[in-house]
Amino acid sequence: MKKILKYILSGLGILAVLVGAFYWYEWRPSSIRKECYTLSGEKAKDLLKIKSELSGYDKYKKEIEKGLFLKADQDSNYADCLNENGLEK
Repeated sequence: MKKILKYILSGLGILAVLVGAFYWYEWRPSSIRKECYTLSGEKAKDLLKIKSELSGYDKYKKEIEKGLFLKADQDSNYADCLNENGLEK
């Protein structure tokens, strides 16, 4: 009976380590990347509005109305977000 309990506890311990490793190396980075992608798009839209206002005229008026943004701004925000969350250097 004690041997069976020892095997069950060992199996549960190994399972806990595997689940923890899966979370840390697969699930967590994936969810951080999804969140960073969403946030970087929103920040890029806000930045485009600010750039348009600072330019003194509605240079990006059509793009703002459509909800578009500059790809370079999104890429920069995305890289910053990943760096803040410890995924990229």
